[in-house]
Amino acid sequence: MKMLLPTTALFALGLVTAANAGVIYLPDGNGYTPPTVPPGTVLVTDFKTNAGLSDGTNYALVTGDASDDAAPAYNSTTQDPNQYLAVYAGGSVTLALPAGSDVVDIYLGSLDSYNTISFSNGSSYTGALLASLTGASDNGDQWSGSSNGLFVFSFSQPVTSVSFASSGIAFEVAGVSVDPIPEPSTWAMMLLGFAGLGYVGYRRARKPRWIAV
Repeated sequence: MKMLLPTTALFALGLVTAANAGVIYLPDGNGYTPPTVPPGTVLVTDFKTNAGLSDGTNYALVTGDASDDAAPAYNSTTQDPNQYLAVYAGGSVTLALPAGSDVVDIYLGSLDSYNTISFSNGSSYTGALLASLTGASDNGDQWSGSSNGLFVFSFSQPVTSVSFASSGIAFEVAGVSVDPIPEPSTWAMMLLGFAGLGYVGYRRARKPRWIAV
């Protein structure tokens, strides 16, 4: 995804509605290959461990292809060589997100119509809905750039978690990263800085001007 992410994320922000995120799709991740973190984002997980995962049923962290799952594709010849998340039929799992996450980047493999992504604010997307919104394919193709790649979700308010579920075999996720908003302490420092600049400007405006006679 390289330097395109900030631009695409800003575009997605223009699509935000009250409840749902703006969402765009980058086939094959446009160069973003987990666990590499795109510029300006923070890695949440590359699923090397179960860290951050909770409320899980019928899911596993796996490597390579198996009878019920396939490693997400980076392009038409290369699959993810790392451990990834696989959610099987009837399964689900929730991933906690860092505070201030208002843009969430999720690399999916072989998107199927019966896959579901849900966020803590109530937004929910099936694979079929994602396909209709973005032009991606929900046919479960294990190699196609139209069904393997990066989905960028942008919210008007931060979300705290994302859940993955599937009613069929299977739902594969290679990695999750976020574009965090500044921490409260950072906002406070920025506001103090602006206040200081405003005060200096005010003092200059009030400074008396002497006129020579």
